[in-house]
Amino acid sequence: MNATKPVAVIHFDKHEFRAPRIAVTAALDGVACYFVNAPAASKLDELGAIVETFRYLWRRECGGMILYVGHPVIRELLDDLSSHYPGLEIRSLVTGEKMRRTWDACRRAHTRNVGVKEKPRVERTEHRVAATDASKKKTDNTVGIAVVSSDGSVKMSNVDARTVLDGEFAAIRLAVRQAVESKTVRSIEILTDSLTAATAINTRGHAVNQGAGRHEASCCSELRNATALGIDVRVIWVRGHAGHPLNELAHRAAMASRRCRQWGQSSEQFRRSLTAELREVLAAAGETVQTSGLSSDRYCA
Repeated sequence: MNATKPVAVIHFDKHEFRAPRIAVTAALDGVACYFVNAPAASKLDELGAIVETFRYLWRRECGGMILYVGHPVIRELLDDLSSHYPGLEIRSLVTGEKMRRTWDACRRAHTRNVGVKEKPRVERTEHRVAATDASKKKTDNTVGIAVVSSDGSVKMSNVDARTVLDGEFAAIRLAVRQAVESKTVRSIEILTDSLTAATAINTRGHAVNQGAGRHEASCCSELRNATALGIDVRVIWVRGHAGHPLNELAHRAAMASRRCRQWGQSSEQFRRSLTAELREVLAAAGETVQTSGLSSDRYCA
C-alpha cells in the first residue's frame, strides 16, 4: 500500500426509525471524521448519502487517497469517474495495517453514532470439502458449473466460456466464494478433476498467467481475497469417474445445469434430487468426507 497517501474508509448500514434510513460514517488515517443519518426511501437516496460522504472526503484530500468502500455500485462509479479524481485508488478489501486501523476506527464510531450494539464476530472454525466440475458442449460457449460441499449443499450455475478449462476455474471460484460468504469456513479443500487447473493454481499460486481466460483471472482474484481473510484454501486434483462420491455428484450437477440451460428448463428439481443424494452420502460416510478421508491414490501430489 502507498504509505504516502491518506487512507480513508466509508462504512454504512440501513436501519428503520419510523422510516427507512441510511447511516454513513467515514474515517481518515485512523480517525473518524464524518457521519450522516439520512432518509433512504429509495436506492437512489442510499447511493446519494454515500456519494456525499465521498465528496466530503475528497474536499479534505483532493490530492489523492486510498479509499475502501463496501458498496460495489459506488466502487464501479468511482472507477468510471477516475479521470475526475486524480490520485484516487479504490479498494474492495481492507488490507494493510493502516487501512485496518482506519476501518476499526470507522466501525467503532459508526456503532456509537447509530446507537446500536455491535454484532459479535463469528469465529471461522469450519473445515469444508467441496468438489467442483464443469460441463461444456462443443457447439456453444454455455458451461454448466457445480459445487458439491460437505455441508450438504449443491450449487449449480452456468457461465459463458470458450473452453471447459475456463469453466473449471469458474467452478473453483464459486467454491471459494461460498467459503468466503459463509463467514464460518476457516479452511477448505477443493477437489477438481481438472489436472490442468489444479496444477496451474498450485504452481503459480494466485498469479494470473498471460493469456488466461477471464474466469481463471477471476478465480485467482477470489483466492487472493480468501487468503486475505485468513481462509486456508487447498485445491487438490482427484481422478474423475474414479468413484469419489462428491466428484461424481459434481459431475452430474454440472451436466444437468448445462442441459437445463440449453433446453430452457429450470434446474431446481435436479438440484433438490442431488442434494438429497448428497445428504445420504454424508450420513453414510460420517466424518470420512468431512475430513477428506480419501485414499491417497486419488490425489495428485
